[in-house]
Amino acid sequence: MEISCEVTDRRRLYFLMGEQETAPGAIIRDRHRRWGERRDRIEEAVLSLAQRQGVSPELRDLKAVFAAEAERYAGDCRLSDVHYALLNPLKGSQMAVGLAGEVDGAPSLPTLLAVAAEHLDLAAGDEGTADPRLQELLGQGGGGQLPDLLTAFFSAGLRAEKAFAALKAGEREELFAHIPLLLARFGKTRYLDEGDSLETEVHIKTLRQAKRVDLAALFDAARTLARLMDPAGLERIRSHSLGGLDSQAVDRALPPAFRGDFLLARHTEWGWILVGGKGANHYGGDAALIVDLGGDDTYVNNCGAPTFVSAYSIYDTEQGERRGSRKQIAPVGLIIDYGGDDRYIGNGVGAVGAAIGGIGLLVDLAGDDLYQGTELTQGAAFCGIGMLWDRRGRDVYAAQAGAQGAAFFGAGLLVDRGGEDFYSATLYSQAFGGTRGFGMLYDISGDDRYVADRKVPSGYGTEGIFSGWSQGAASGFRGYSSGGIGLLVDAGGNDDYQAGNFSQGMGYFFGMGALVDFEGDDVYRGTRFTQGASAHQAIGVLVDLEGDDEYYGQIAANQGGAWDVGVAILEDSGVGNDSYHTLGGLAQGSAAMNGLGILLDRGGRDRYEAGSSAQGDGGSTSYWGGRGALNLGILIDEGGEEDEYSLQWRVDDTELKTTAVGLFRDQ
Repeated sequence: MEISCEVTDRRRLYFLMGEQETAPGAIIRDRHRRWGERRDRIEEAVLSLAQRQGVSPELRDLKAVFAAEAERYAGDCRLSDVHYALLNPLKGSQMAVGLAGEVDGAPSLPTLLAVAAEHLDLAAGDEGTADPRLQELLGQGGGGQLPDLLTAFFSAGLRAEKAFAALKAGEREELFAHIPLLLARFGKTRYLDEGDSLETEVHIKTLRQAKRVDLAALFDAARTLARLMDPAGLERIRSHSLGGLDSQAVDRALPPAFRGDFLLARHTEWGWILVGGKGANHYGGDAALIVDLGGDDTYVNNCGAPTFVSAYSIYDTEQGERRGSRKQIAPVGLIIDYGGDDRYIGNGVGAVGAAIGGIGLLVDLAGDDLYQGTELTQGAAFCGIGMLWDRRGRDVYAAQAGAQGAAFFGAGLLVDRGGEDFYSATLYSQAFGGTRGFGMLYDISGDDRYVADRKVPSGYGTEGIFSGWSQGAASGFRGYSSGGIGLLVDAGGNDDYQAGNFSQGMGYFFGMGALVDFEGDDVYRGTRFTQGASAHQAIGVLVDLEGDDEYYGQIAANQGGAWDVGVAILEDSGVGNDSYHTLGGLAQGSAAMNGLGILLDRGGRDRYEAGSSAQGDGGSTSYWGGRGALNLGILIDEGGEEDEYSLQWRVDDTELKTTAVGLFRDQ
């Protein structure tokens, strides 16, 4: 027999989202009050158009659905910004631009950490007294020779360990071992319960353990290390390294995996502390801390990440259980490289300015560099804070998944301050925010190219189409935990973005994804759910502030396409001649299943091409019986220039309303 029933108590169905009994949106932040006190251009234009077309009641009904859906799921791991955006769906663009402005105005790594902590709803912690183990570690590392750096390094690691105080040693090792398994399932099928029941239980246990990690303590640890990374601090480290070291500081037991000129080499219980000279050095083994003064260097190791002694995961078919252990050697990893065309090649999951269970920091100050990693790499973290800061040079970032500004339970920050750069990844990368994660990629200048495509086939089975989940994207583990914040900010240059499904300002399951490009003639290429898109109680925003831009989409749900209580916004606010092309529907300011989709172009001679159900269209509301509200799909083109549209009745100097509800205005 087949028996149908309606689920009426989602909180109990999605039990893992409510075990901490956290009320979503219980805290109203000062930034929420600031956002509430003003209206940006999108909010003003939408409210004015809705009033003229007599659909203000429909807008209120839709907002009520967003509020009800936000409350229907429990609040564990829900970020207050995501909750605020669901309750105030017309604020999405203002929030994205405001957050990008905070990042663009942050002059230093500590300031960026403060931004990330604030938007993860974490208060600044108390660093407390020095750990009694500090002096012992300093003695092992030769602390008298690099006093400021080693004090900050070991202090940061000791504080990072405190973040896991709620977990027993065996639980920590189990958590670290099972994080890669969870990410592998997430990348393969998106849903944590599509393996066998034993595997699902492991993933549930991993999330429960991760929720017990003290993220505020991790940020305290990261700030301790980041304070020395300003120009003055870096110059002090360089001066001490050049002037205060001699051959007596080099341990004769230095393994042959490390080759070149070394000014300091000390082995500690956390691993090797190394200072390399100005020549070309080879770092072929893991190290806790490396300072390199110049030269074209090669790193084939953890590359500024916490290190582990072993990792294994066993599936015992006879006993029917999974076991895993991953013992951590050091809770912190650091590289400072002062110059040269360097190569950083990670040795596994969680390498290259990344962190599983701790703090990872890689700072490269000059040179055309190559960064290569697999998963959770290049400014990425899970239960940690991973940071990669590249000051200048034409750089290449190559990775697989969970890379280039990606985070789950923590922060992943990638900052590139100059040069024409190339970013390549496959899944949940290039500014991805997972559960309780703040993933950020900030590129300040240069004509850059971003690719997150062509690797993992589309979950929809469409031939030749691939998944992306990147470039300002955020998602939770659907049914198990809410998503975080993914923010890609490019402050200058003519940039090229290419990504597979679910990318380029995309939110999914209580996540908020945003892509903000400040200037330049940019090109965006996506497939499905891209360029300001969302699905399932989420917010996706793409804002381009200046230039003649081109947007290309395929399949459906692009360029302001919202689905199932989603908020999707594409705002091109510069006075440029822009073109919008998509082959499918639910696009260019369209919505379905109680969604809000908006496309606003503020000037220029623009061209719009799309399939059916686009260009200001309200679609079906068959989910959950319609929830007592319609959709709202809106396309607004301002500026008075001559524009072209592919669909009937969309012409210059026209305002119209279609069913369910679609609004179009060209002025």
